Amino acid sequence: MRPWPVWPSLLELYACGVDIVGPSNLFTLLDSVPPYWEAARAFLYGMVGDPRTPEGEALIRQASPLFQAERIQRPLLIIQGAQRPPA
Repeated sequence: MRPWPVWPSLLELYACGVDIVGPSNLFTLLDSVPPYWEAARAFLYGMVGDPRTPEGEALIRQASPLFQAERIQRPLLIIQGAQRPPA
């Protein structure tokens, strides 16, 4: 999964955003892969980048909302579960 381009018309179209249980930090998400998902780790690295490489680390940082918070231009409602680990 590569970061999607955001067209200015979309930013102006919506008055707010809603995030429902979305990952805020992809580094934390990849670190939390349980042992029984280990076979899927290569697939996840292919989607978001391999954190063991400089290129992958840059892609993950660019795609992680946590590191893009200063770009938020509209109100954002974030909904998380009670058992959600901190980002």
